[in-house]
Amino acid sequence: MACFHLALAVLAAPLLTSLAFAASGPPNFSGTWELDAAKSPSAEGRTITYTIQNASGKINFTRVVHERDGKEVTSQFTCDTMGTQCDFDEGGHKAHVSLWFNGAALMILKTDGPKEDATTQWKLELAPGGHSLTVELEHIDPTDKAETMVFDKKS
Repeated sequence: MACFHLALAVLAAPLLTSLAFAASGPPNFSGTWELDAAKSPSAEGRTITYTIQNASGKINFTRVVHERDGKEVTSQFTCDTMGTQCDFDEGGHKAHVSLWFNGAALMILKTDGPKEDATTQWKLELAPGGHSLTVELEHIDPTDKAETMVFDKKS
């Protein structure tokens, strides 16, 4: 009988986690996020700021990158989180993004950029307390080394 209760508990755990996520809703990534260069070696001297707003079921996303040479590149999109393909203005280059939640992580798939551009999947996850954001970038086509960047929420 103890094995039955243990098996039931093991089977019920994912269901309860899913129900808890559904009841609380997806996490809110809204805010202005600044790159923590000490925790993000792949930034290579760039400063990066994300501004994310969750408004009316859509994510408004703006990324501002300040390159080491002083050049500034602004990229932005507005998209729902249901996997719909949306336009992405990436510093004057056109691409597409699709967004969805994988548990508590916000997933972004960027495709259809310029010929030399990579298809990239972003995974955004909030740290407990919501004051830090980890972004994992996986370059799918062409395959390249994955990057991880950490951002701190501005007050």
